[in-house]
Amino acid sequence: MLPPPPLPLRCPSSISDKPRRDAVATFRLTTGHDCLAAHLHRLGIFTEPFCPLCDSGEVMERDHLLRCGALQGLTDVSIYREARALLG
Repeated sequence: MLPPPPLPLRCPSSISDKPRRDAVATFRLTTGHDCLAAHLHRLGIFTEPFCPLCDSGEVMERDHLLRCGALQGLTDVSIYREARALLG
């Protein structure tokens, strides 16, 4: 199996065209180094990786944000910012 491509090739090229706030959120979601429960659990900050916002029992990672009942009606980047704010 080949190693993943260098970071610049994996990140969307449109990141540099976004306002800084949106670019940071997109970069964090793309790389997985975000403030969501799954990542914080891997770092030992959270005791479990599950979404504390909707209690669905799903692991809280990038894909879950689009389905999370607590974050309905928000755009992709604003979903991340809202989830981060709700997590404290």
